[in-house]
Amino acid sequence: MIRIRIAWKLATSILFALTSVAYAAPVSPGTEPICEAIRAFANATPDARAHSITIYSQLRYEESLGDGPVWVPATSRECLDDSTQEGANLCRAVLSNVSYEFPASAGTRAAACLSGRPYDSPQGVAVLQFGLAVRTFDMNGVRPGTQVDAEYQTLRLATSEVGVFRLFASRRERE
Repeated sequence: MIRIRIAWKLATSILFALTSVAYAAPVSPGTEPICEAIRAFANATPDARAHSITIYSQLRYEESLGDGPVWVPATSRECLDDSTQEGANLCRAVLSNVSYEFPASAGTRAAACLSGRPYDSPQGVAVLQFGLAVRTFDMNGVRPGTQVDAEYQTLRLATSEVGVFRLFASRRERE
């Protein structure tokens, strides 16, 4: 039983190391698949209204045999949309393009989309424990007067962490 547990932890550590290398490159808005879903979501925002989605990704960790906790991929993910088709589409796009192991990449991918520039995670920051907030009033391909906000934060609990990704879009009333 101990050999199986050690083998599982070793395999999990290798998977995280390989995935870390895959996410080390900057995220580019030109190739990011969730950008179009964010644009459609923002463009569907009615005047003088706002709408949003929120995605919760829970990671748990188990005590290891000496090197600290070993992270286990997300045990649950849930997206709360705003009951619009564009909200449901954005939930699907984010959930299908963001890994279970690194839910914070939803924030970095959204930052690239909103800024129109490649986004790279700050050096020395653990991808699992990360906070980000981005706001724009001029996202490429989105109607003028639309504000788009994206944020990601990690909430630490006793035996797990919950990654929370939110995307808001709002429109000022026409003048």
